[in-house]
Amino acid sequence: MKPAATKPYLKIGDVARLAGISPSVIRSWESLGLIHPRRTASKYRLYTSHDVKLLKRARFLRRVRGLNAPAIAQT
Repeated sequence: MKPAATKPYLKIGDVARLAGISPSVIRSWESLGLIHPRRTASKYRLYTSHDVKLLKRARFLRRVRGLNAPAIAQT
């Protein structure tokens, strides 16, 4: 029997590189409620692939559609 697959988590630098935005933008969008990363006991943010998809969509909405961060958080 296979062991249960664990969800791979990414750190903010990896997510920033994958989503094409800076870590400070990710933290800003987190403060607006766009994403909700898990935290380790030492308060490191941990992101999933779903979080990366949300951030890529937010980047698209900002660059292509011209929405600001609060408008993105409401969509």
